[in-house]
Amino acid sequence: MTDFYDEGTIAEQSQDIEPVAVHIQSTGIPAARRAAPEFANCMTWTVDTFANMGRPRRLLTRRYRREKARILTPALAAATVLVINSREEPLMQTPPIGYQVGTAGAVSAQYELEWISSEPCFAVLAPGSGAAVGISVLDQSYQET
Repeated sequence: MTDFYDEGTIAEQSQDIEPVAVHIQSTGIPAARRAAPEFANCMTWTVDTFANMGRPRRLLTRRYRREKARILTPALAAATVLVINSREEPLMQTPPIGYQVGTAGAVSAQYELEWISSEPCFAVLAPGSGAAVGISVLDQSYQET
């Protein structure tokens, strides 16, 4: 073993290695990873017909880092139909346009819906529905950075 730097030996070794062209490009997208949601909001909203509220009730706002939201409805009374949509305008029409929860005839069971979207969520009761309904919403999201 020597204590000095022998440049000749390294030069001879590097001649045997051919250079390889390397192109590195950053996409700016962070690496994906699965993690538990860091934040959760729990809210309860009273939802009634469009005629009684004047406009659809916003259950969820737009949230970029939402994992999912759970929308819980109580057992709806007979002839009570909850209508949800990601836009306000279709719910202002008669009858409201959107996903319908509940039945027009018999008493329905309790519902649990998953809203897997960053879009907002609006709700109204269809015309002719019974009394106002309390809707619970659990909104789960990742940290806003």
